[in-house]
Amino acid sequence: APAPTAILPRPDPRWADPGREPGLEPVRVVTLRDVIGGMERVHWMHVDIQGAEGHALLTEEALELMRTKVWGAAIGTHSLEVHQVLRGALVAWGWELRADSPPRSRARTPWGWVVFRDGLLAS
Repeated sequence: APAPTAILPRPDPRWADPGREPGLEPVRVVTLRDVIGGMERVHWMHVDIQGAEGHALLTEEALELMRTKVWGAAIGTHSLEVHQVLRGALVAWGWELRADSPPRSRARTPWGWVVFRDGLLAS
């Protein structure tokens, strides 16, 4: 069976192929299981996939992999709904969040006030 694909925006319209919609490019999709399924433990995981974090992480399988294999993570979030659901899952597992800044928010940090365009969850 062919690998699943997604359609992502292409950064430069000059790359458009004849017969394809300009500015879009099919890419092979990998799941969290594809990436970490064979590992016993993941000490640190960084996820910043520009709005696809809900599709990648908010599945029963992905949440179970994170709960059982991942010790810490920094997750960029791009919607308030996904941020809140992921936060709830991480906290329920007992993860101590060192950063919890929803998308389009403002927070005081040791370096002063920071405006977050993307959200951040980090443990």
